[in-house]
Amino acid sequence: RVFLGICSFQDIPHEIYKSHMMWALQAGVRLKGKFKLSFGMSTRSEQYRARNKLIRAAQQEKADFLLMIDDDQTLHDAVDIIEKFWELGQSIAGGLYYNRGGLYFPVVMKEIDAPGGGKHVRFITREEVPKEPAPVDVLGGGCHWVEMEVFDFLTEPHFWPYPADDQGQPDVVYLPRPEVGLDVHFCMKARAAGYECWLHPDVKLGHLRHEREVVTENS
Repeated sequence: RVFLGICSFQDIPHEIYKSHMMWALQAGVRLKGKFKLSFGMSTRSEQYRARNKLIRAAQQEKADFLLMIDDDQTLHDAVDIIEKFWELGQSIAGGLYYNRGGLYFPVVMKEIDAPGGGKHVRFITREEVPKEPAPVDVLGGGCHWVEMEVFDFLTEPHFWPYPADDQGQPDVVYLPRPEVGLDVHFCMKARAAGYECWLHPDVKLGHLRHEREVVTENS
């Protein structure tokens, strides 16, 4: 039993609506008789509140797994996402997508020794993406596959607002451990509880980029 939870704060862009509809129609045919799928969406909530709401909704549905997807991820690019995560057999897994901020690095991070001591995290480079499924330090929060029993062993609230978002770039900006985003915090907490966070590089999703520009006579 898989609960598909979508984190959405504002209106769903038409590109994402189309993508999710295409995926849902194909998944319904592919998974009939194999998986029981249920669906939920958390709207108009801060990201940490949305994720906690989806966990509670999945628990109410008595789901075995939660597939949590952000509202800017194109699901139809990974039509077999549930089969791939299921076959991987790991309690926590994530897919591969890329940052939209100009450098387009993979949204996967690793812990490193920071200058001056301590541990920081940084995004991996494209060359560092594993060719086969492998454990990583931090998975991007836009696509999380989690076995529901994991939440029984983690302290609540499972997601909590931390003061800084992830803005690290490969070998440029490092994030101190206390100032991390939700994905870093969750993966650190899961690893401290004895779980591995696995990246499945063959689960590839698109990441919708929005560009806004104010048009004036000067521009």
